[in-house]
Amino acid sequence: STPTHSLLHLPRPEDCLREAFRVLQPGGKLSFSVWDKPAEGEGFNLVQSALAEGDPDVKLPGGDGVLPFFHFADAVNSSEALRDAGFETCVTARLPLVARLAAVDDLFDMFATGTARTRAILEQQTSSQLAAIRAAMAAGVARHAAADGYEVPMPAVCVSSQRPADRDAV
Repeated sequence: STPTHSLLHLPRPEDCLREAFRVLQPGGKLSFSVWDKPAEGEGFNLVQSALAEGDPDVKLPGGDGVLPFFHFADAVNSSEALRDAGFETCVTARLPLVARLAAVDDLFDMFATGTARTRAILEQQTSSQLAAIRAAMAAGVARHAAADGYEVPMPAVCVSSQRPADRDAV
């Protein structure tokens, strides 16, 4: 079972983990990936900084119980969620992914059309706020010029676990 970059888009991610535990055979493996907490200069840092040009406090779908975006990138949070679902181990690995972009506006376009949370935030901005966010993201991308465009670090975390051979579903 491998949900990729989708766990936080579920209304109750803990239900997904419990269901994965239930349907996995004893010894079966689960892994999921999430975006890593951004460091200075990385793609999500550029996005978060650019969102400050608009209204970053708009309400997300799902209400007040929505988990923070990088919740499962934290090994403690992932381990706790897996343990609560019945798993006993948690292994995390950082994946050094890179967004290879042809133009400075491509990162904005990627988030405006191909994501859930950031797209929801962008859709609630005024046109002048969107223009300011786009310009801030483009300026950040420009600092990552490469031979054939731009290479923006977008690290992720892969979390994996295994259902114990001798344990029933919780």
